[in-house]
Amino acid sequence: MLKKSLWIASLAIIVIISVIIYQNYDSKPSPFPAKNQLVSRINHLFPEAAVNKIQDTVFLDEKNVFVPFISKGSKYGTSFWVWEKRKWELESVNTGGEPQLLKLHLDEPETFYFSWNIDPNSKLSYGKFYLLRDRSFLVTDGKQHYFPKIQIEKKVSFDTKPYGVLQIPKEWVTVLNSFMEQDSAKQSNYFFKNEQINFGWIPFNSKNKAISPHDLNGNSFSNYGEHEEMVRFLGEEEIE
Repeated sequence: MLKKSLWIASLAIIVIISVIIYQNYDSKPSPFPAKNQLVSRINHLFPEAAVNKIQDTVFLDEKNVFVPFISKGSKYGTSFWVWEKRKWELESVNTGGEPQLLKLHLDEPETFYFSWNIDPNSKLSYGKFYLLRDRSFLVTDGKQHYFPKIQIEKKVSFDTKPYGVLQIPKEWVTVLNSFMEQDSAKQSNYFFKNEQINFGWIPFNSKNKAISPHDLNGNSFSNYGEHEEMVRFLGEEEIE
């Protein structure tokens, strides 16, 4: 009787382990959902999005997909999909379409992308994206530390089409990796979670005049996951 009980317990453990392995097995992604399925799933999970049309499906790699859409209120929005636990999961939704930072792998800056879907009626012509760190002065253990300001700019045209993605420049990757090396003894992904490093942008019209965020997208709904970060609107006075 004891042997039978041990056999049943062992079998149960094997079954449980097999189920866990199956659910977490990093399998090859299944075909990405059709556009009508994407509309249904977004609207089911986030009715506020009120998606009417999927504009495109942009594969950043085989397991991460950027999907821009137009809502029933003629708003231009974005969604981000990830292949996770053997199915396609909706990671985030943003009905405003303003730029956000997609981080495919949190500790690998070379997998970071800016994404956007700008309403053509906003008259936005281009934007300037920035990697920023404010200068600061710190004293620890009687030692003085000066941290110079970092400001790197990338200009992006929005004239061709309203939506798009941009992998962050190699120069930015180098800077971010240097911070990761310095903070390797600290909490993983530490510098991205504090305010030491910032990602921002300034939108401009065809006359090179900065546009107010209120003129750009009005009211919007957004739901960010772990792999997304809002790109902050900057005032021109913040740029040197």
